Amino acid sequence: MKRLFALLLALALLAGCGRVPGLDALTATPPPVSTLPPPPDAAPAALAVGGPLAGDGAAAAAVRAYGAAMGVACTFDTDAPGAALALLAAPPEGADRALYTDLREDPLLLAAAARAGLDTSAPVYALPVGRSLYAWWADGAVLDALLGEGCLVDVQNATWAEWSAFAAAVTAWLAAPAETEVTLNGQRYTLPAQKPAEAGALAGVFALPGDTAGLWPGAAACTAALLAAGDAPRTAEALAGPVDGLCSAFLLELQNAVPQAARAGGLAAQLQSGRALFARASLADLAAADPALARRVVWVPFKGEYTESDLSTETYNLTGLTNYPTLAGAGYLAIPAGLDEAQRTAAASAILWLYTSAVGESALIDDLLLISPWDTADGTTAAGAAQVAQVEAGILPAPDLSAAQGAALCAAWQGLAAAGDPAGAGRAAFRETLAAALAAPQP
Repeated sequence: MKRLFALLLALALLAGCGRVPGLDALTATPPPVSTLPPPPDAAPAALAVGGPLAGDGAAAAAVRAYGAAMGVACTFDTDAPGAALALLAAPPEGADRALYTDLREDPLLLAAAARAGLDTSAPVYALPVGRSLYAWWADGAVLDALLGEGCLVDVQNATWAEWSAFAAAVTAWLAAPAETEVTLNGQRYTLPAQKPAEAGALAGVFALPGDTAGLWPGAAACTAALLAAGDAPRTAEALAGPVDGLCSAFLLELQNAVPQAARAGGLAAQLQSGRALFARASLADLAAADPALARRVVWVPFKGEYTESDLSTETYNLTGLTNYPTLAGAGYLAIPAGLDEAQRTAAASAILWLYTSAVGESALIDDLLLISPWDTADGTTAAGAAQVAQVEAGILPAPDLSAAQGAALCAAWQGLAAAGDPAGAGRAAFRETLAAALAAPQP
C-alpha cells in the first residue's frame, strides 16, 4: 500500500519555538488523478546514459530498473559523449541550459513536467527523480548493542559537543574496548567492556569512500550551513562561520573513519558489513546499493559545529539545524540538445516509464524508497513509514546548488581530506574557498 500526502514547500523550525510552521497543512489527501497519456508502446533496443550521476545511486538505479523491465540495454558512463539521457545533480542553469532540450517540446514530457508540479510556462530542461532523507545512517541493531535499546532519540538529539565526543570515544573504545561513559542529549550511556557480537566487525565510526580523491559530498551536505547563513543572496562573510561549522563535521568523519584498508565496496558495503557505525548518504542511495540494508537503518542528523553567532536568519535555530535530517533530491533526468529523433525517443521512453507506469512508480517508491515527484511514498515498510513520518514532523530543505558550486564543495572536501594538517591550514583553505563558491556574486 502506498501512502499519499502533500509536502510543504519548506519545513523549518522557528527560532526558539521548536514547531514546524505550516505543519497543520499536511494532509493525507491524494493528488489529482493523473491524466497522462501512456508512454510509447515500443521501447528502444539500447539507451546510453551519461551525466555526473550515471554511476551509482538512486537516479542510475531507477534507469537500470527501466532497462531490466523493458529489455533495454542501458549503458552508463559519467563521461560518455553523445549520451541520450543525462542524469544531473541539479537542473541546468544559465548558459548550461543550451546543452539540453526544452522538454515541453514533447507533449508527453510536458504532461510529465506538469505532474511533477513544475512551472511549464517557462522552459523545462530536467525532471526530478524524487526526494529522500539525507543523514548519517546506522544499523539499528549495532547502535542498540553499543548503547542499549531506546538510545536512538538521544543520539539524534545530541548537541555537537556530545556528538563529537561520542565519535572520539567510540574510536578510542575500538582501539581498547573498556566500559566508557558517554553523554547524549544529557543522558548517560556506557559503551560495553567488550565488543558485542553485533559490533564484531566494527572498524571505525564513519564510512568514507575508498578513494577520497573522488567526488562525494553532494549539495545536501551543506544544507544546514546555507540555512544558517540566511536567505539568498548570501555573502561570503555570512557564510564564513557556518562553513567552518560544516568543516568540523567533515573533520569529525575524517578523524574517526574506517581505516583505508577496510573501505572496500563503498559506503553502503561498509555499513552493511558492520565495518562502519555510520554512513552519510540518502536513504534512496542506500536502497540502490543494498535494499535489505535500507530497510533496517536508522537516521542521525548530519550535525555541524554551529554557534549562535553563525546564524544570519530568524527562521532556523541551532536545535533545528542540529537535530533534523535533510530532504534531498535524488537527481534529475535531462535530454541533451542536438540528438537525432531515435535518441530523443529512447530517452523519453525511460522518463515516461518512470513517470507514467505503475511499475515505474513502484521502482521509485517501493524499491528505492523515494518520495516521488508527485508526492507518493512507501508507507508500508518500517524505513518507508519512518521517512514519511519524519517528513511530516520536520526536515531541512536541501539547497539547489549549481553544478559549479557542487563541484567546489567536492573539491573543498577533497582538499581537506588530502591536507597534511586538515585541522590547521586545510581548515582555513576549506572555509575560504567554499564560502566564496557558495556566496552570491556581488555587484
